[in-house]
Amino acid sequence: METRRGSFFATLAAITALVLSAVLGAAPASAGDVYRVSGIPVDASAENATAARAKAVAEGQTRAFEEVLRKVTRREDWSRLPAADEATAQSLVRSFQVAGEKTSTTRYLATLTVTFNSEGVRRLLRQYDIPYADTQAKPALLLPLWRDIGGTRQLWDDNPWRAAWTGMDLANRLTPLTLPLGDLEDLTTLSAEAAAAGDDAALQAFAERYGTNRVIVAEASPAGESGLQADMVLYEAGSVMPARRWSRRVSGEESLEALGRQAAELYLDHLAEEWKAQSTVAKGEAAALSASVRFNSMGEWVSIKRKLEQSPNVSRVTLVGLSTEGALVEIDYQGSADSLGLTLAQQNLSLMEMEGYWVLAARQ
Repeated sequence: METRRGSFFATLAAITALVLSAVLGAAPASAGDVYRVSGIPVDASAENATAARAKAVAEGQTRAFEEVLRKVTRREDWSRLPAADEATAQSLVRSFQVAGEKTSTTRYLATLTVTFNSEGVRRLLRQYDIPYADTQAKPALLLPLWRDIGGTRQLWDDNPWRAAWTGMDLANRLTPLTLPLGDLEDLTTLSAEAAAAGDDAALQAFAERYGTNRVIVAEASPAGESGLQADMVLYEAGSVMPARRWSRRVSGEESLEALGRQAAELYLDHLAEEWKAQSTVAKGEAAALSASVRFNSMGEWVSIKRKLEQSPNVSRVTLVGLSTEGALVEIDYQGSADSLGLTLAQQNLSLMEMEGYWVLAARQ
């Protein structure tokens, strides 16, 4: 009996492996990478151009490393972070790109994008017993709405608030944002008035075009002689929770676009800190659970298994049993079951405890 049963599961596992290899080859790329930092300006001088470039790149990688450490940790833990020294930074660099290079015989200027080894950074933070959060939240659609002194609102053209967001790296954050294209279909689908009013039906229909149910209406307007008022409202279609609101005023002698970037960075930091509070994983919180996986086809099973294995706080997925209607898996993970469920929800997977048993399925 046990021999026949083992043969049955071995055959199914072999079939699954074949399907898995075929599907994984066509898997889409992820939206972003929290271990990537872009837009790092570098400027260094040395005895020759080669030495100046090496010095600039090393300095840029060190600054990027410090930014990554702060990106994935809570503000209250920043004082305990390991020193972002040049040797450690370079040892954890996975890749880097340069743009806008300018050189002379002794000087080098450029802008760097640096990507770090995620497991190496996690290992370092665990070594220092510092909790971290590196699971991205579901992307939200950002609608920068500008209101001029006369009260006229502009969602698309001649919008300095939208221009402020356009040059920012919104994909490689813990809370990624998507700017709409602003093409003809966008212009004819959603008006500035509907966005400002928080028209649920209009916002939901617009968000569906971009594959999300989360929309941030970000309205900004001049405030005084040298200030800018920013008011953000986050709507989630299908949620029973009320819209979340945030407001901030910034001032200075800079242009409206520069003030807009200040306000935007403050809001992005606010979103990130909220997300870290929910998704941070601390050292030593290793756990395991058994879950029954429900699916409607082998293709759906392959997709669920891939998402499980790619989840940052899942260390191992063990297949215990498999049939054409479901599977039994053991999941080794870091953190709490709630944090695991939150992580999987970002990948449209639902993990629920039902009558003492864990059930995992794709969200419909």
